[in-house]
Amino acid sequence: MKRKSMRLAAAGLVWAAGLLGGVPVGQAAPAATPGDGSPAAHGGHWDVDWDDIRSSVRLTDEQRRALHDTVQKAYEQALKPYAKITPERAAEAARKAEPKGAVKRVKLYAVHGYLVYVVHLAKEKERVLIVVDAGDGRILVHKTAPQPSGDRDD
Repeated sequence: MKRKSMRLAAAGLVWAAGLLGGVPVGQAAPAATPGDGSPAAHGGHWDVDWDDIRSSVRLTDEQRRALHDTVQKAYEQALKPYAKITPERAAEAARKAEPKGAVKRVKLYAVHGYLVYVVHLAKEKERVLIVVDAGDGRILVHKTAPQPSGDRDD
């Protein structure tokens, strides 16, 4: 019974994240369009247009952001015991790969069942995304893109 409860809790976490604007990286909702966040994603297909549903309770944008942050932190906490390296070591590996980049954020994700740290760095005119293996610290992905105009923090 304990395993079923854990699976249900994980499904609820993924579903809740979907409600807030998308499921965590690599977490597609089963039996539905990935990331749609609807109840149909967790119990087969029902002919319901979930986008048309309006209840008497609506979360403000601030409440949605706070809930999203809470869900993200819980998701990372649940993954943490399985990571073999620390977020600091992942950031260090990213800095080695991109010495002039400033680490902005390090997050732990399961991507298709593989545990990785996603590290965002910023440079003068570029932003950098580095995916680090959470087991051995290897760089799996290293991408750069121009800084969006007016946004130098992502």
